[in-house]
Amino acid sequence: MIDPHDRRMEITVLDPHLPATEVVVRTVRPADADALTRLYQALSPESRRRRFLGTASFGSDAARRCCAPDHRHSEGFVAEVRGGPRDGALVGHLELEETDDGAIELAIAVADRYQHRGIGRQLVAAGLVWARAHHIGRITATAFADNAALLGLLRRELPTLRVRDLMDGTVEMDGTVEVETDDLP
Repeated sequence: MIDPHDRRMEITVLDPHLPATEVVVRTVRPADADALTRLYQALSPESRRRRFLGTASFGSDAARRCCAPDHRHSEGFVAEVRGGPRDGALVGHLELEETDDGAIELAIAVADRYQHRGIGRQLVAAGLVWARAHHIGRITATAFADNAALLGLLRRELPTLRVRDLMDGTVEMDGTVEVETDDLP
């Protein structure tokens, strides 16, 4: 069972394509900044474009910011390789940031060679566990309209997802999350 209040939350994804390798999804730590920078620098131009909605660089300042969420209004999760020649490498990142209207905006990236293996789904699942535990009822995301992988992933994980075409090649997604009510006053 995953404890959403445990900052060490981990989910293991076995990678059938790489022998003796597993990918663990866990909360981000300040010590992850250099590895996170390497993840973003290694993304293909297309993956970087999809993550940042255009061309953007991701340097050490951005990495330090992403690796120091306050765990109340923001959170981050990473997918880390355990075992094999890439042991310790980060191959995925999910960033959650509170918006002005109390929703959480989601942004995600998965290393090119690890895409379409369930890592993005596990990162989103970890983010939804965190959102429910923090009584956050809405998740939003913005993506290019042709980002079928992200649109499909969020449609599967958020059955109430609404997608609005912004008429500039991007879409805005908004979905509700069932929050935990057993400990509400």
